[in-house]
Amino acid sequence: MDYQVTFPLRYLQAARLIAPKKDIRQYLMGVAVSQGHVVGCDGHMVGAIRCEAADGLPEVITPNDQIDFYLKKIKGWAGEDVTIEWGEDRKGRITNGIIEEQFVAYDGRYPDFQRVLVHHTKPAGNPQFQWHKLVTFEKVAEALGVGRRDEHKAYLLPDGNENAARVIIPDHPEFQGAIMPLRSKFLGPSIRLIGANTVETAEDLV
Repeated sequence: MDYQVTFPLRYLQAARLIAPKKDIRQYLMGVAVSQGHVVGCDGHMVGAIRCEAADGLPEVITPNDQIDFYLKKIKGWAGEDVTIEWGEDRKGRITNGIIEEQFVAYDGRYPDFQRVLVHHTKPAGNPQFQWHKLVTFEKVAEALGVGRRDEHKAYLLPDGNENAARVIIPDHPEFQGAIMPLRSKFLGPSIRLIGANTVETAEDLV
């Protein structure tokens, strides 16, 4: 293998929760190691986890199916880290040194998630969101180590009715999240957070 990166297993588990199960954009159906982060994105929300070990490495997108197979294989395993290895031919493996899952990385470039991450510190507006996506961020928080009974798993910081809201997970500054609000058909269309090099219209809230 030409490249490898080792990081906490919980990073992989957390990012996988955000990556969509189905999408016409194949490159979103995986977890990316990109720009020094472990990233999951479904087009409307994104979660990026800072990973210094990935600094300077070329991008790789590991398919969801292989991640899921690997997580099933290691269920109950006490190891805390995972290593992703890959070559110029896009063939790679996920491993903890004992258990592994091979994969062929998705061809194509992952969206520039850095440009949609937001850093405002004061809430504004009264936007509406898809509730199940907000719940996803609570699951991400649990994957990163926040207790299931903790009442403060994730904070949403809106930035007006049309801009991406910031998502913060307490005590986990390595995580950055963002989510686009919905607009009802009475107020007009919303936009996708990330599209295939274009801005697309999101589904109406009905």
